[in-house]
Amino acid sequence: VMHGVAPSASASRRTRVASGLLVSAQVALAVVLLVGACLLLRSFAKIMAVDPGFDANRIVHGRVGLNAAYANRANAEALQSRVIARIKEIPGVDNASGSSALRVAGDFSEFTAASRSSVLGKTETYPSGAYFGITPDFFATMGIPILEGRNFMPADYLPNARRFFIVDRKLAEKYFPGRSAVGERFDTGGNPENDMMIIGVVESAKFHGQEERNGRPFVYGTRSVGGGEFSIEVRTTRPLMDVVRDVRSELRSIDPMLPLFQVGTLQMSLEAKVANRRGVMILLSAFAGIALLLAALGIYGMLAYDVAQRTKEIGIRGAIGATRWQIEWLILTQGMWKAGVGLVIGLGGAVGLSRYLGSLLFEVQTTDPFSYVGVSVILVAAAFLACWLPARRAAKVDPMVALRTE
Repeated sequence: VMHGVAPSASASRRTRVASGLLVSAQVALAVVLLVGACLLLRSFAKIMAVDPGFDANRIVHGRVGLNAAYANRANAEALQSRVIARIKEIPGVDNASGSSALRVAGDFSEFTAASRSSVLGKTETYPSGAYFGITPDFFATMGIPILEGRNFMPADYLPNARRFFIVDRKLAEKYFPGRSAVGERFDTGGNPENDMMIIGVVESAKFHGQEERNGRPFVYGTRSVGGGEFSIEVRTTRPLMDVVRDVRSELRSIDPMLPLFQVGTLQMSLEAKVANRRGVMILLSAFAGIALLLAALGIYGMLAYDVAQRTKEIGIRGAIGATRWQIEWLILTQGMWKAGVGLVIGLGGAVGLSRYLGSLLFEVQTTDPFSYVGVSVILVAAAFLACWLPARRAAKVDPMVALRTE
């Protein structure tokens, strides 16, 4: 009899060892994926919590294409003024404005000019930033406060008017530290009296996207039509489609040949900027969830099989005085030990993976303790539940029945 039992017992041990290694590997993989998903989730949450500097949810944005009839700049600007005036009359519209090229999270024209210090009277710096022209109601529509100086006035848009600019706080602090940017001039290479001048400073807005830490500062000018089109911004609390329908109707009444395209809220534009990040996060989270489920099922299946194979042993332990709690603890520790090995290996692997996720993280460190501790707690809780069910079943084994069966 002994010769027949030994090979079976040896095979059973090898099976338990192999299944234990497999479970530890599953746990390690689950930890790696869960940590990666947690880092991306925290990063995404921080991005969406960043204040863009404008009221993105209430601003409907679109672009109006111009045909040959508006090739002349004066005609195009007159059309723009007429369109904005008609949009303001739409019920539920709080304000409206126009701009030359407002493309949230898109490309902007480059502005670079030598700054002529109003104090020293000579060229000293070369401020640069993203540029686009706006109408006077732009800041009120967007909810961007003017910090210093003044806004544009209708006289600033006249053909022979001196060119004035408004800059954001970021540019003012970078290029004119310790002094006011209002009154600073950009050298035109001619008479200093004809220099372009800064007349105001506004709060910085994250038109490049909320995750752009080092986005260029902005310079706003009066040339609010460019490239055969202009943008419109509509501040409203009405549903997007209702406002778009009314805006299209007003455009058709002015000129049936005016197309309105790339319409949406500015919040939609911001969300489109992080669409790839969201996709990676969702995919990794899905894999992490599946891995966690498989790891829990693996632990449960391994221990359930182990309990079934060790019924006689468990019966003997009960017969010689082992309590139900001691039997439960035996099975629990065996399962949790394998889960613990997988957890340690997985945390080490997660540290390595997080280095490759560094470029996708925003204000979250690759060694973020919240993510690692949180994942460890989740994994331990799942492993404990998976171990507790077979342990509870083992504790209920009747020693006499087990021995009689054997």
